[in-house]
Amino acid sequence: ETYQYYDFPFCKPATVMPHFMTLGQVLRGDRLVNSLYRMHFKRNVRRTVVCTKKFEAEDIEALKSAIDDNYMFELFVGDLPIDRPFGVKSTLEPTAQKKEGEASNERYFLMNYLDFIVGYNGVDMVSANVTRELNMEHLVDITDWQEGMTVQF
Repeated sequence: ETYQYYDFPFCKPATVMPHFMTLGQVLRGDRLVNSLYRMHFKRNVRRTVVCTKKFEAEDIEALKSAIDDNYMFELFVGDLPIDRPFGVKSTLEPTAQKKEGEASNERYFLMNYLDFIVGYNGVDMVSANVTRELNMEHLVDITDWQEGMTVQF
């Protein structure tokens, strides 16, 4: 089962444009559209904020549910696919036993930063990836929603 990326409350371009897809992509359930990420051939780009998104309580709940269900997103750089989880769930103090009636110590973290790594062979792009480490530099805690909560991507 697949879902469109923009069915979830992520930043999106002013106009979402579908891309031409191969028969295999259609049969696999891909729905290729443009994104906010701008990439230039063989040019390094410093860390850039592509958007700031204000979340409502129902947005955060949808993202937590997606994280619980291990949802992944897939994006393409050229024709090369990259997939990553929306985020991760982690338990603070994993060795501590939770007592009945205590608040959960589970935390939800949304992936909000991607470090693109593109490999070239002459004029051909031969590999594309994003950093696999999910450290706090790449994550934002969305466990406790607050009015006006915003996240930079």
